[in-house]
Amino acid sequence: MKNITVDFEKNTITVTTNFAKRAGVVGSPEYHTLVQVMREFPDYKLCITHTPSHYRPSPYSRLTYADMETIIMNCEDIQKREEWFDTFEKIRLIRSFFEVKKWFVQTVLAEEANRHEAA
Repeated sequence: MKNITVDFEKNTITVTTNFAKRAGVVGSPEYHTLVQVMREFPDYKLCITHTPSHYRPSPYSRLTYADMETIIMNCEDIQKREEWFDTFEKIRLIRSFFEVKKWFVQTVLAEEANRHEAA
């Protein structure tokens, strides 16, 4: 099973976090499975693995038009600032917010990050 493994070298019984939660309910199938395995290997330690979350929120999830405009206006390179602001104003009127945000992240933030790394 994926939820429970027995490591004979380390003398451990490893279960996933979700399995451990379900096994905490007396009478559940997971409870009976865990009890049976622990009876078979009474000297083994029980370990719970904490699987990483698959959901990672975007660092730009709260980005707004006002934030984008502020970041563009704070750019030190005047030529880039004017170019980005003109493009921002044009695509803002004809594209969806998500398309504008994608352009902003891939163009403005990427170039700003590269400029700061080079400095």
